[in-house]
Amino acid sequence: MKGLLKIISLKALFKKGLSPMLISNFPDLISAKIPPYLPNLNLMNIQWLVGFTNAEGHFAPGFKKVNWSATGYYVAPEISISQDNISLSVLNQIIKIISFGKIYKDGLGGSVSILRITGINNINSFIYLFSAGKLYGSKALDYVDFCKIKDI
Repeated sequence: MKGLLKIISLKALFKKGLSPMLISNFPDLISAKIPPYLPNLNLMNIQWLVGFTNAEGHFAPGFKKVNWSATGYYVAPEISISQDNISLSVLNQIIKIISFGKIYKDGLGGSVSILRITGINNINSFIYLFSAGKLYGSKALDYVDFCKIKDI
C-alpha cells in the first residue's frame, strides 16, 4: 500500500493529474513535492539543439492574410520549439546560444511556452547553424521542404 500511495502521489504531478476515480478513492492523498528542475545548461551546443529540435521543434510556412499582396496572402516561415513552462530555462538558454527568437505563452491555458523564430534573416541564421547537425525521421523531410519553401 505504501508503494501504491507513493506512485499515486507522483502521478498527481503529471500534467493530467489524477483521475476522478483516484481522487475519490484516495481523498486524503498528499501530492508529492515538485523537485526543482535544474538542467545542466552548459552542456547545450548546436548538436544538442539539432537533436532537441528533432523532438520538440516544428517547421512551418505560416500564411497571413494581407491587403498589399496580389494573392492576398503573405508566406511567413516560422520555426517553433515548445516546452512545458517548467522547462522555460531550456528555451531561454537556446536563445542565448543562437542569439535570436522570442518566447510566447500558448493560448491554451498558458502551461506551455513556445520559442518562435521568425524573419528571413533569423530563419537563414538558424538554417546555417543547423548545417552542423543532422535531423532524422520525418522531421528531416519536413526540414528539407521548409528550406525549399523559404527559398521560394
